[in-house]
Amino acid sequence: MDKSISNIEKIIYTELLLIILLIFNQSTFRSQIIIIFASFLNLRLIIKFYRITPLLIFFLFSFSYILPFFYFFFYDISVSAHEAFNNSYYLGLVIDIYCLFLLSIFIFSKTSRNYVFIRQRLTFHFSSKKYYFLLIIILILVIIGLKGQSLLSGDYGSIVKIQSPLYEYTLIFLSIAVLYVGKSKFKRNLLLGIILIIIGKALLYGGRVTSVEVILLSYILLFEDRIPKKWILAFLTVGFIFMRIFVVIRSNPILFLSGDFTFIDFFRLTNSHQLSSNQGDVAQASARIIGLIKVGILSTGERVSSLFYSILSVVTPGVSFSNLSNLASFKQNIYSSGGGGLFPVYFFAWLSYLGVFFAGYIVSKIINTFITTRNNYYLLFTALVMSTFPRWLAYNPIVMVKLCFYVIPIYYLLNHVKFSLKKET
Repeated sequence: MDKSISNIEKIIYTELLLIILLIFNQSTFRSQIIIIFASFLNLRLIIKFYRITPLLIFFLFSFSYILPFFYFFFYDISVSAHEAFNNSYYLGLVIDIYCLFLLSIFIFSKTSRNYVFIRQRLTFHFSSKKYYFLLIIILILVIIGLKGQSLLSGDYGSIVKIQSPLYEYTLIFLSIAVLYVGKSKFKRNLLLGIILIIIGKALLYGGRVTSVEVILLSYILLFEDRIPKKWILAFLTVGFIFMRIFVVIRSNPILFLSGDFTFIDFFRLTNSHQLSSNQGDVAQASARIIGLIKVGILSTGERVSSLFYSILSVVTPGVSFSNLSNLASFKQNIYSSGGGGLFPVYFFAWLSYLGVFFAGYIVSKIINTFITTRNNYYLLFTALVMSTFPRWLAYNPIVMVKLCFYVIPIYYLLNHVKFSLKKET
């Protein structure tokens, strides 16, 4: 019965969206309807996966990227200080794409009434040598992956720091290290200490996203079966407040210490005419990509080339063969943005509207695997995907491969080196 209702829902929602897109011309009114419908779909996904906390967090996060469109189309507030393609036509196309993406996730994803925490599905190993080897790699990456001046040096905008992707690659080795902790309290506490070091250094150098990713990964692999959902929701609320405060402090710590900030400044997302948020910048950056396509600056051939070079960049980390490998930076010197772009917008650039549905299909398959698999390789991969969504959903989809898929070959190699591996009893 439940399955029949679910299938009826999918048909109704698909028909509704098609009717809206076909009947109404591109206009503010149509965009307002799409925004409401996208919000409904996102809320429906929140309800669908409410019992599975990591997925609940993901869809709460995905909802935040609908908010800039509310501000723009209902209150006439600009989504970003960047002006390139920052208008109703291109932003309207972006919300159309995002709505299709959410619908695709809803259509292809399944839920489970018998969800088992990932920690209870993992197969653990016993190898102190491999465990400490992984910790050494993590510490090396922490040291060499982030250098320079910290927030203590002064204004966040003027500090000089050198950050490479290696710092975030600590997530890969951290996820594998969890498998080798065993029942040792010492190993567990040592791992928790290193996790705090990763988070602390990232925050000290102004890196919010990496800190959030490490916290999410630690929760999924270590604490999901131990911390009640109500505490997680409370933590999310406090975390949002903390991140808002952190944004203010990192923007100008000296001015903050002087006491010139007021309480309302910590929570101000907008002035009278313009948003000041990551979500707003991502909305404009997405509109910029769509705009480059619509005015012919990004040709069909270049869109295909972008897909090719993006895939090539997966196996050539740190090497870029073309500026088309990252659409977020393409023509930035002429058409500026805050960087990034929504996950389905990249797929639209590569494969048109078929790509948008494919993007939703990919996310839904990962969600289905996250819920059901008992294979260590898939568990680690999906845990990383559901920890790094702040990167791949809002910055670049290739992160899903470069930061997540790499765990599979690395774990395979480590699992097959000539050491005695025994299952923990």
